[in-house]
Amino acid sequence: MKEFTRLVKYVRPYWLIFVLAVVAMFLTAVFETATGALLVPVFDQFLPEHTKSKTLFDLSSLIPRDNWYKAWLAISGLLLGFTILKGISDYFWSYLMSRSASRRF
Repeated sequence: MKEFTRLVKYVRPYWLIFVLAVVAMFLTAVFETATGALLVPVFDQFLPEHTKSKTLFDLSSLIPRDNWYKAWLAISGLLLGFTILKGISDYFWSYLMSRSASRRF
């Protein structure tokens, strides 16, 4: 516990930057998980209708079931969107972490 309080003293002057970096890190993890969760709707396109499965984010509800072209268009749009948002949050996470670490020295 003594080491933890010592580390908190170093972070205290930069707590706002550190909190923003942790939020960006959390968003990176969410978008990475959502990208992986898109595998379920991809495989559900090949399965019969009664075997549809649920995902963590319930992404299957965003995919249209009546037209395969619209379904693949929605899947590709979500994949592209999640990847771009993950890249943006990953950039801010690493930028803010390096900024808070380099200000100390």
